[in-house]
Amino acid sequence: MTRWRRSTYATVGLSALLVTIGCPQSAGEDTMPATPAAALSLADLRFDDPTTAARHQQLRALAQERGATWTHVPLKRGGSFVRESWCRGSGACNPSKLVQDAPWDAAWINLNTMAYGNKFPEVFGLAFSAGRLDGEWGARISLSLHGRKINGSHYTAVFYEPGEPSGVERLRISDHVSTKVADTELQCSLPGTKAEAADAAAVVDATVAQVLASPDGLRTVGLTMIDGVHAARSELLASGGAYRCEYDLSQSVDGTPPPCERIPLSAEEHAAWGARIDEEARVARALLGVHGEALHAALVTVLPVEAWGS
Repeated sequence: MTRWRRSTYATVGLSALLVTIGCPQSAGEDTMPATPAAALSLADLRFDDPTTAARHQQLRALAQERGATWTHVPLKRGGSFVRESWCRGSGACNPSKLVQDAPWDAAWINLNTMAYGNKFPEVFGLAFSAGRLDGEWGARISLSLHGRKINGSHYTAVFYEPGEPSGVERLRISDHVSTKVADTELQCSLPGTKAEAADAAAVVDATVAQVLASPDGLRTVGLTMIDGVHAARSELLASGGAYRCEYDLSQSVDGTPPPCERIPLSAEEHAAWGARIDEEARVARALLGVHGEALHAALVTVLPVEAWGS
């Protein structure tokens, strides 16, 4: 069985919310209207390798076919990403709020490549995200290949049941998993998929192809992840490395959360977490076993295996 890597780190504060606030320049006599950015076309982009260019073209053809009647956001550059999007349904055109706000008839496709500012229009890598919330199961997939230090190489597939106001997440399959045991955070990653690994893109590429190929492929990849994360959580618990945090609020300064005081788990807490870890893995395995065909059907509706290719 493939062995997953794990790493742990402490929860530093109670919780943190990072909000980016845009402050518009105040209008005045010296304020000049911004010059609109020139429209981009694919012909402007110079891909660093023909394989990525061909796959980008293949996925764009899928998006144009699927999104022929959807809202189309033309190719544009934002930061290090060069993105083109297609979307259907209220909230689906806002990538930061896709699942949280989108209704149960939303669908979207975002196709990106990447660039370093001083080298544009030279571009590299591929980042693709797509989702569809309808039917018995909704699904979304996001993946990146050859994203270098900007986006690395990774994949995540998430499955939803209908809910109000949007879908309810039931299963997440990914090469990188963030989880917790009590207040100890745990990062698990499939070997070969670290951003610095030379074969990361190849591992991700092959795994996505396996997931899309058949329900059995989805089950195999999903069970490898579920079993690996279960083993890593159980190992952490058994080693005594898990703890809970207590906070002395009198130590808070200017609203800054106080540091975590690590408290070893009691015997009762240890037993409760052991049972919880086992139950969460059992539920995930059962979901894949019972609904594997339906989950796979939902996923290939989002990204057909022939559109991914190799």
